[in-house]
Amino acid sequence: MKIVYCLNSIRGIGGIERVTLIKANALSEIEGNQIFVVVTDDNHGNYCDTISKKVDFINLNINYYDNDWQPGLSAKLSQIRKRGLHKKLLREVLNKIQPDIVIAVGQSEKFFCRKGLVKTSYPVYIRELHFATNYRESLAQNGKAKMIGRILSFIDFGILCRFYYDIVVCLTPEDLNKNWRGRKNVASMPNPLTISRPANKENSFESNSSAKKIVAIGRLSYQKNFESLIRSFALISSSNPEWILEIYGEGDDRKNLESVISSLNLYGIVKLMGATSDVASVLSSASFFVLSSRLEGFPLVLLEAMVHKLPVISYNCDFGPSFIIENGINGFLVPLNDEQKLASKMQLLIDDPILLARMGENAHKRAESFSPDIIADNWMDLFHNLIAKKKC
Repeated sequence: MKIVYCLNSIRGIGGIERVTLIKANALSEIEGNQIFVVVTDDNHGNYCDTISKKVDFINLNINYYDNDWQPGLSAKLSQIRKRGLHKKLLREVLNKIQPDIVIAVGQSEKFFCRKGLVKTSYPVYIRELHFATNYRESLAQNGKAKMIGRILSFIDFGILCRFYYDIVVCLTPEDLNKNWRGRKNVASMPNPLTISRPANKENSFESNSSAKKIVAIGRLSYQKNFESLIRSFALISSSNPEWILEIYGEGDDRKNLESVISSLNLYGIVKLMGATSDVASVLSSASFFVLSSRLEGFPLVLLEAMVHKLPVISYNCDFGPSFIIENGINGFLVPLNDEQKLASKMQLLIDDPILLARMGENAHKRAESFSPDIIADNWMDLFHNLIAKKKC
C-alpha cells in the first residue's frame, strides 16, 4: 500500500511533526507498505535523521516560512504565488507516486489536497485534524472573535471537510460525538505515544515520588491556563512549604504569570523554567503532573508524563484528557477552572504516597496502550476499509 503524508515541515519540535514521523516509521515496518512524507519547508532538516530509511522523504522547497509570516502586501502576494506552486508540485509528485492513501496533515495543502488532485490513481483522501474541532470558538476571548471563529469553522469543517475528502479523522470519540454528529465521513483515531523505553534501561522512566515537585509543561498562553494552576497551587502552598511547582515553556503570557506569582507571594515556589528540550529529565524529576488547559485535542504531554509513571491531574476540558485519563485510576479529572477541587486533588497525592505510586503504575500501563505499533495497526484497518469502500 502506498501511503503519502503531506504537511508543512518536519523541522520543528511540535506535536504534529513528531506524531507524523512516528506513524510514518511504524507504518513503514508493515510488510507491503511504501510510505512517503512530502513537506513544503525543511531548510534546516533538523528531524531528517529520525525518519526511517524505509520512508521516502520529499521536500518540495516551497518555503512558506521564509517570509509569509510577515505582515504586508508583499508577503500576501508571495503566499498566493507559493500556494500555486505548491499545488502544481504536489500534483506532479503524487501523480508519479500513484498513491493508495493521501493524508493532508498541514494547513497549506488543505485547500487543494483533495479529491481529483491525483489523475494516475484513485486514492483515498484523508484530512487529519491535530486539534479539537471547536478550537476557534473555545479559545475566542470576545464575542467578535467567537463569531469569526464560527464562520471559519463552518468553511473549514462544514464545507471543505464535507466535500473535499473521503474521510476526516479527528483525535477522540468525544470530539467526534460532539462536533461531528450525523456526519458519515468522519472517524476518530488517537495519536501514538511519542517516546518509548530505551533498550537496556529498565528504570530510565521512573518518576521521583520523593522529589516534592509538581510539573506542568506547555506554551505560556491563554489556552494552557497556567494562571489558574498557579492560583490553585497557592491554596495548598502554605501547608506544604517543601513542595514547589515548576512550569516549563515560553510564550506571550509570561509577564502576566510573573505578576500572578508575585501577587500571591509565590516567588521561588512557583518557577517559570522556560522552554526545555529534555522533557524526559523534567518528568523523571517530578512526583506528579498537572494539566490546566482550557482546550486540548490530544495532549501528548499527558502520555509522556504517564509513561514516566507520573499520576496526572487535569482539568476535564474538551477533549483529550477524558479520553486518556481513567479518573481515580491513573489520575484525576477536575471540572474546568474548579481551582478548589484541583487543589484538593494535588493535596490528596501529596498526602498519600501509596496512592501516588499505584496511580503512577496504572498511568504507565495506560500510556503503553498508545504504542506506535498498536496505533499503526488501527490505521491499517481504517485504510483497508476505506479502500474497499471506495472500490465498491
